[in-house]
Amino acid sequence: MNTKKQSFCLKISIATMLIVCMICTTMFALSTNIGESKNYVASLEASESKDEVADNTDTTSIPSGKAASAGLVYAAATSDATQAMVTVSPSAAAAVVIPAVVPSGTLAGRKVVEIADAAFNRNTTITSVDMSDATNLKTIGLSAFQGTTNLKGDLVIPNSVTTIGLNAFFQAQFDGTLTLGTGLTTIGVSAFRDINFTGNLVIPANVTNIGNRALALATGSSYDSVTFEHTSSVPTLGSTVFHSMSALMPIYVKNTAMYNAVKANAGGGTVQYADGNLVYLPNAAGNGYVVKGLNLTPASTAVNVPAMFDSKPVTEIGAQAFLSNETITSVDLSKATNLLIIGTNAFTAAKNVTGNLVIPNRSEEHTSELQSLRRIS
Repeated sequence: MNTKKQSFCLKISIATMLIVCMICTTMFALSTNIGESKNYVASLEASESKDEVADNTDTTSIPSGKAASAGLVYAAATSDATQAMVTVSPSAAAAVVIPAVVPSGTLAGRKVVEIADAAFNRNTTITSVDMSDATNLKTIGLSAFQGTTNLKGDLVIPNSVTTIGLNAFFQAQFDGTLTLGTGLTTIGVSAFRDINFTGNLVIPANVTNIGNRALALATGSSYDSVTFEHTSSVPTLGSTVFHSMSALMPIYVKNTAMYNAVKANAGGGTVQYADGNLVYLPNAAGNGYVVKGLNLTPASTAVNVPAMFDSKPVTEIGAQAFLSNETITSVDLSKATNLLIIGTNAFTAAKNVTGNLVIPNRSEEHTSELQSLRRIS
């Protein structure tokens, strides 16, 4: 009896051990599968994260316009899910091309509305900046291109840009022309300071704030001329906007308020009245203007003297105003109803002037002028 019991118990123990082994094997298999599943998920998430970063620096072509340059890094600009910005991009290509929209990646299709603060700060690799396709760009941030000492050529700010921040292009080394977009309202302190721009700079009428030394170029550099397009409003000007620039550089303004504001804060250049093709000076009595001559950036070759400038009568064409000027091709005084004096040698040797000349009835002194016109006819 004891032998049978022992045999029966042995069978039960063996069966139990087999069941335990099966359970352990199953548990091990499940554990292995779970571990592999976790590893797979982690691997997939890492891959997706890597792809996201890569996509945000992608350089695929924009369907219309130019291809965005390589190495640009994008980030969400605001809570607006349609907007993005170009952020710090240390690996940007030498020729930077700012697109209208993010070309690909998780932010693909978002409008590029901003170049972030310090995005290219002290980047000595980049050599040019092209914003011609950046039609959604509104803000160029603080020090965005500061110290980019290998930048060359021209710089064109899109019409969509409203704000250029403090030191935005400070000590960049452009050596071409600067074109400011018509939508611009704010030019920050030292925004274009210590640069080697040339050519004729036009400051759009929408500009309301210009910071200290914002347009003061590098020592020895100068614009050929500066023209403020403001006809009625006067922007807030910081001190020495054109600090230490050549007195030979003309700064053209269109009214007395602008003249006084710019003269007080220019810190360089020579402020002059101008509109269209013509440059003016106040007359001796202070109650009108004298046509001094042609400005350096004439819109046409015609001299059309108006009745009024800055709400005051144009009373005189100054002596030698157009002496030996070979640019002008015609003279129209038909609207110069307040003209009293045509100065000595005003048009002498302006040999390309042709057509008829009608002297207004009010002109009192023009004998010398008529003689000089006979010499060039």
